[in-house]
Amino acid sequence: MRQFFSYIGIVCLGILMISSCYAQEEAESILVHQARHDQEIEKLKQELDALKKHVEWLTIQMYASRLRLWLSADRIQAQDGDRIGIWPDQSGLGNSPTATEDRRPTYKSAAILGYPALRFERGQDMELVGSPHFNFTEATIFTVTSKMAGNVIFGITEEGTPYHNMFGIFATPYLWHVTRQAAYTYVQHEENPTTPYIQTAVFGRGPYEMALYINGIKNKDIAKISDETKLWQRTPEPFASVPRRVTICNSGSGRDFIASGDIAEILVYEGKLNDIERIAIEAYLSGKYGIPIQK
Repeated sequence: MRQFFSYIGIVCLGILMISSCYAQEEAESILVHQARHDQEIEKLKQELDALKKHVEWLTIQMYASRLRLWLSADRIQAQDGDRIGIWPDQSGLGNSPTATEDRRPTYKSAAILGYPALRFERGQDMELVGSPHFNFTEATIFTVTSKMAGNVIFGITEEGTPYHNMFGIFATPYLWHVTRQAAYTYVQHEENPTTPYIQTAVFGRGPYEMALYINGIKNKDIAKISDETKLWQRTPEPFASVPRRVTICNSGSGRDFIASGDIAEILVYEGKLNDIERIAIEAYLSGKYGIPIQK
């Protein structure tokens, strides 16, 4: 009898050992399968990211013949906290603005809804001079920023002058169409967002041909002549085709009219994009940054 129970014990032990081996093999198989699944998911994410970037590139390329400047902070090779001396232009025209060492903005890896941006503190700015690509008389400019403080976020101004022939985008937000100093018109938007937003500025040649969109919503008010222009009894005129410089977070005139905040992306097109073209670029920016727009 004892031998019988010993035999039964040995058989049960063998069954347990075999079951344990099967269980271990099954667990290892599950782990291998999970690892393969994770690899496939990661590969799929990479493919989707690549596809998204390609779609973004195709959207911009639809109107590439008129694209004069494309700055995107996610194309900067940097670490969080790095000071940035050059912002590489993606338009293919080599219009990369630069900053002197003491005025360089800071790269922030997740400043705008998880996306990189350049953080401009008060007194930090960038500038581009000597480019032949900004002598146009009409323009459409897109920016993706945080709530900004101060004055000029982005300006395109006649070389060698303080404000002449200036396409100006301000933090409030509003637009400036400046013929010469103390001769300008402006349009202000009713919205003043406190969260990151997409701003679209459409400038015509004439001093009253301006439209400002915030997250796809057009300003309700019309362009107006400034009080300063009235005081000096000057007459705003159409833009002239002249060489211009580009400034970010200042007007370029003696480092005045400075601004501060986070800027993720800037696109500049020559000419007035029509509504279909404008909405396509706004949709690209909306999809990229997750900022809702009204079409």
